[in-house]
Amino acid sequence: VRTRDDVPRAKPWPDVYAAACVAVGVGAPAAVAIEDSHHGLAAAVAAGLPCIVVPNRVTTGQDFALASLVVESLVAVRRGTLGLP
Repeated sequence: VRTRDDVPRAKPWPDVYAAACVAVGVGAPAAVAIEDSHHGLAAAVAAGLPCIVVPNRVTTGQDFALASLVVESLVAVRRGTLGLP
């Protein structure tokens, strides 16, 4: 787990996602981010991760055009989504 406390810059900067990928030894394209806000999406995209967005009541009107997938619930996400195993 990597959090804001582990990196110099918070979202929308990509630092936390880059640190998480390094920590688990996986390249960004092989990982996936799950976010609920535009700032989180921006961070994931800047780090090179595909991103699934699940908006909440507060963020539902934000711009998620850069998301790989936008769903109302993670229940909608199945194995193989985005070409990942």
